Amino acid sequence: MVPHDDNGSPGEAFARLFARHQQRVYSYIFSLLGDWTAAEDVFQDTCVVMWTKFSDFQPGTDFAAWACRIARFKVLKYRQECRRRLPFSSMEFIETVAAARDSRNTESDDWTAVLLECINKLPPRDRMLIVQRYSEDCTIKELAEKLGIPSNTVYKAIGRIRKNLLECVEKSAAREEHP
Repeated sequence: MVPHDDNGSPGEAFARLFARHQQRVYSYIFSLLGDWTAAEDVFQDTCVVMWTKFSDFQPGTDFAAWACRIARFKVLKYRQECRRRLPFSSMEFIETVAAARDSRNTESDDWTAVLLECINKLPPRDRMLIVQRYSEDCTIKELAEKLGIPSNTVYKAIGRIRKNLLECVEKSAAREEHP
């Protein structure tokens, strides 16, 4: 059965659901990638799949959860395709963040805001590393050269910082669930 509104076509039903949940889906993708440009590309691909597979959506279920499942597969595919360009990307990190996000299935999630809050809590040097790595899209090697330290040191620091960010996001989620 193709989903539809009481007042309209499947296209109208999709448009209403998409308008209501697009920010959550984009935030989800960004939280997994940490890169605005990549998130935009994956979001576009996700939207195409959502539209073409809308007939598979079960009315009465959670549209955002359905869309985020599609987005998760698109993120994983993107990471596989960009492996050479992003050699230090952690699939385990993506899976961990995705699982944490999936376990909190509320419409009011604003993961981008929570993530930015956690980034702002980082010590200045850690914040600088994360900003340069993801916002400025520097590779580990480029960062190491800029800082005059071994690539392995930068790689380990980024891994430690990402772990701290994940813990911060999870603690924020736990505080929201149990105020």
